[in-house]
Order: sequence, then C-alpha cells, then structure tokens
Amino acid sequence: MKTIAKGIRDSLESAVISVVIQNWDNNYESLRQGYSGGYDLDESSDNWAMDVDEGAVYNNLGNALGLLNFGNKYVKFAGDDVEYYLYDLDVVVLNARFRGDESDLFKASAKITLEVPFKFGWGHVPNIIVPLRLTAKFTPKF
Repeated sequence: MKTIAKGIRDSLESAVISVVIQNWDNNYESLRQGYSGGYDLDESSDNWAMDVDEGAVYNNLGNALGLLNFGNKYVKFAGDDVEYYLYDLDVVVLNARFRGDESDLFKASAKITLEVPFKFGWGHVPNIIVPLRLTAKFTPKF
C-alpha cells in the first residue's frame, strides 16, 4: 500500500510541477518587469488580466501510470484485477498578487483520492481510501 501511494504521489508531483513549469513564461515577463505572477496586458481594455494555464494533470498521470478512464475514475489494472482507483482530482493554481511582494508566490496545489481494493484471504474487506495532497511553487532563479 505504501509503495502504491508513494508511486502515485511522485507521479502527481511530477504532473503538478509540469503545470508550474508550463506557466514559467507567463511569470517570467511579469517578474522581469517588476510585478509578480502570471499577468498579461489586455491592450483593448488597457487592463491587466490573469494569464494562467492549469495544464492536463489527469492526462499526465494517465500516461505515467498506465491508467484507464472509467467514468469519473481512473483505474489501474494488474492483470484482470483492479490495483487501484484515482478520482476527485482538484488542481488549484494560485497566482501571485499583481504587484505583490516577495511573500507572494505562484503555486499549484493538487489533491486526489486513491482507493485500493483490499482482499484478505477468503473475502473482501472495505477498500482503503487515502487522500493525497501536494503543492508546487514557482521560484525565479534571477
């Protein structure tokens, strides 16, 4: 169980980090000009608008872990048996405030539910359900 959870957490972490990396160009220009976060000037209205890409975390997870989509759950099979289910993915991308200070960070948080069918000897016991959470932050190098 720990091995499954760690593998999924590592894959989720990779997928969420890729969301933050996908937003580097939105953030870099802002940081270089002296304001923070992913913003872009809307020239038609002369206002600043948030420019954030939430990525494709489920796709990245599915490709990394070999998952199949069944309705609202992603399923990993071991032969003919279900190894685990993943569902209720929630990715929240938090943009730094416009013209914030050093304490404002661009970050992405994710949570997902892992459900592992548990078989013991002659029968089934209730499935093990584990919520997994993590956060990735954008840190400028310069």
